[in-house]
Amino acid sequence: MLNNIQLKILTTMDNTSFDKLSFRKIGDLIGLTHPQSVIYHLQRLEILGYLQIDWKNKTFKKIKDVTQPECLDKTISLPILGSANCGLAMIYAEQQMEEHLKISRSMLHGLSTKELFAVKADGDSMNRANIDGDSIENGDYVIISRNYSYLKNGDYVLSIIDNMANIKKFFRDNEGNILLLSESNKNYPPIYITPDDSKYLVNGKVVKVIKIGKNMK
Repeated sequence: MLNNIQLKILTTMDNTSFDKLSFRKIGDLIGLTHPQSVIYHLQRLEILGYLQIDWKNKTFKKIKDVTQPECLDKTISLPILGSANCGLAMIYAEQQMEEHLKISRSMLHGLSTKELFAVKADGDSMNRANIDGDSIENGDYVIISRNYSYLKNGDYVLSIIDNMANIKKFFRDNEGNILLLSESNKNYPPIYITPDDSKYLVNGKVVKVIKIGKNMK
């Protein structure tokens, strides 16, 4: 069975040749940020008989086609891109894939999986957050979507502050100033960001929390 990334590779190849492209460029086409993750999925497609690959010359040929309903697995593997702090912004956002989180598609409630990735929560500053009834506690996996049209006040976001990854509740006023709030049983100060702060960006919107402790009981 193929996952969403592998299906996207095959469907993208219908209109775009991967020949001679770098693995990073292929990743840009299919929504992966790490070349090693691209290589993994290409290798899987080769092993499963969907692609013929000349690795030396970087040429790719489809030798078996698929239709999405027949090939979608009931589970999906999301790349885990390190940890994000749920306290002070103290964990570097290196965007390095550590491993994959395999979860049931039904847990995503119909969300498009193409732009999703996971981070592991570190700290307790969001232990009173409410994402579909779940808080964010130390060790939980937080599912992030890069695909969002806009952010509204009260959304939960993965922010990058001075190259540090941080999960907070997002608010923005009419002048573009941003307020990032903790939701915790401890007292954490808010974070204020001005519109001209070039060291701040939103890296994605929180869409789901996988409660490790809750799911293990």
